[in-house]
Amino acid sequence: MIVTPKKPKSKRDIAHEARSFLRGAIIALGIALFVTTLIAQPVRVEGSSMMNSLKDKDLMIVTKFDYLLGEPERFDVVICRYPGRGATNFVKRIVGVPGDTVAMYSGMLFVNGELVEEEYIEYRADYFMEEITVEEGHYFVLGDNRCNSSDSHLSSIGQLARDQILGRVRMVVWPLSEARSIR
Repeated sequence: MIVTPKKPKSKRDIAHEARSFLRGAIIALGIALFVTTLIAQPVRVEGSSMMNSLKDKDLMIVTKFDYLLGEPERFDVVICRYPGRGATNFVKRIVGVPGDTVAMYSGMLFVNGELVEEEYIEYRADYFMEEITVEEGHYFVLGDNRCNSSDSHLSSIGQLARDQILGRVRMVVWPLSEARSIR
């Protein structure tokens, strides 16, 4: 067998490869930023405020394009931010949209004067909340585990402005044995 020695790469070839690698990395980063900013991103649940719909450490896929083209709807499970809490994400369920009235009596949710059958609630907090009207451009969110949820029923959080709703939870993808869509 004859072995031909490789010619050492010139500085010009190395510079070309470095530029090519850098260009590919920038394109990949741009695509990743585009997807996570405008289309979808994975988000991990931290805490128990959405039990039993979502569990601590579940990995969810959150879509963002839904709310670029339309408005959040009542009972969407969403990722949101709270006033004064910086960039921390929270996962909650929208129970009141602009113009709705929302109240809680003995742990039962009433929207626009009608009792809401919440099959996703396992632990019902026994508290009362007088009827309030959701302001224009705002949303009222609650955790499904009302006994352990910081949400709109607290005066420190209150109604969320539209720009605080970041995306809609579509599915749980991890753990694999718990994979499911979220409605």
